[in-house]
Amino acid sequence: MGGTPRRSCRLDPAIVTGIGSIDGKSFMFIGHRKGRNTKENIQRNFAMPTPHGGEAIAQNRRTMFGLKVPIISVVTGEGGSGGALAIGCANKLFMLENSAFYVARRCFLSNLFLSNFSEISPEACAAILWKSAQAAPKAAEKLRITAQEHYKFKIAYGVIPEPLGGAHADPVWTSQQIKFVITQALEELGKMDTEELISHRMLKYRSIGGFQEGTPVHPENEKKHEVI
Repeated sequence: MGGTPRRSCRLDPAIVTGIGSIDGKSFMFIGHRKGRNTKENIQRNFAMPTPHGGEAIAQNRRTMFGLKVPIISVVTGEGGSGGALAIGCANKLFMLENSAFYVARRCFLSNLFLSNFSEISPEACAAILWKSAQAAPKAAEKLRITAQEHYKFKIAYGVIPEPLGGAHADPVWTSQQIKFVITQALEELGKMDTEELISHRMLKYRSIGGFQEGTPVHPENEKKHEVI
């Protein structure tokens, strides 16, 4: 399907959907499409959902948290903006080894406040701090948006290995790795009843980040933040 309909507005060219199967089990697939050249990039709005989205994305997140089936998300490249968060509301989120995931920092999810994501792309950050987009890898490391960082902070459930040179060097092999983690995750999630699935999904996001109340910190004990 070439776009996903929204009840309140038009089709979104950045989002694609489809129905398929893996090993005889039916799946609903939802993903971003960026395009392979300049013309397709423009047509697909560089994989960024249209701004009608503020309300639509919020409604989407609310709906996904209440779905009665397992949801598995895989970041295969560069997942950014609120749209990435909207289709990332999953029981389990996996990331390819060289992928990145970042969304708007001030995103409210029902009563949940997510604050551990970056609000700027590596390229934009590099251009601001180092005056060159070539420093994007360094920026990505500082922003903590890599697969390894997300796994470390328990945002991603696992990191999917890529072949030498990246996923595009051997897409068939990479696809098999993705298939493996999806089937393994589905086997685990398939043992849960509806209430357990919904609770599992909500608790996953409520466990992201941390806070402390009622404990005063003496100024001399405060840790100075590292300046990039």
